Parts: sequence; C-alpha cells; structure tokens
Amino acid sequence: MGSFTTAVIYRSQSKSSYILDAKGKAARSRCAKCDHVLYVKDLFPIFSWLSQRGKCRYCASEISIFYPLIEIISAITAVMIFLLFSITEALLILISMPFWIAFLYRVLFDKTFDMKLFLKAFFISAFILIGLFVI
Repeated sequence: MGSFTTAVIYRSQSKSSYILDAKGKAARSRCAKCDHVLYVKDLFPIFSWLSQRGKCRYCASEISIFYPLIEIISAITAVMIFLLFSITEALLILISMPFWIAFLYRVLFDKTFDMKLFLKAFFISAFILIGLFVI
C-alpha cells in the first residue's frame, strides 16, 4: 500500500497516469533522478533504502527518507485498520487510502489543491461507504 501511495503522489505531481505510461503500457516505478526503471529488488522501499544506504542503485543519487517512511506509516495504519474493522471493511477502507494520503500530501507539502485527485479519493470513498452499507 505504501509503494502505491508514493506512486500516486509522484504521478499526481507529474500529471501522469497511475496505471499506464505514455505508450499505454503498465507504468513502472523509476528513479526520480536518472529515470532508470526499477527492478523487483528495488521495489521494497524499506529494504532497498537500507541496503543502498539511501542512494539509487543506478546513479547513486540520494533517495529521500520519505519513501521508507511512507511505507512504515502505511503498514502501521493498515494493521490498525485491520484491528479496528472486519476484514471486508478494512480492505474496502484501504482501497481509498492511497488517494487520500496523496491528496493530503499535496495540500500540506506542495501547497496545491488537486481537484482531480480529491474527486478520485472522494468517489472511491463514496462507493466504499455505499458498499459497506450494502454488505
């Protein structure tokens, strides 16, 4: 969940798709500096950040501590949600979380109000709430 959250934040800033790249293929995670496509071993933010000492494996540029921190915060939040709600409710709540976290990040740190991101988070949450009442 944390990796998808950081992808939503990064891609909402660059106005690119969350799922598809410019060629219509599945969007892949890349180094923000050298644009190198990250391989599977690089897609575990906490472990790759620690093993590479906070540097890109390909260009050695510094990687923000933001990435492993979002992963840790997301994991703690997910555990808390699973403890507080039934499994079905927890899964439905977690589906909309990356969009809300990305929206809050944009408002708090980028000082921008991204209406498209807000509407995505809002409508996903609305459908989830309707689903909770139907279940």
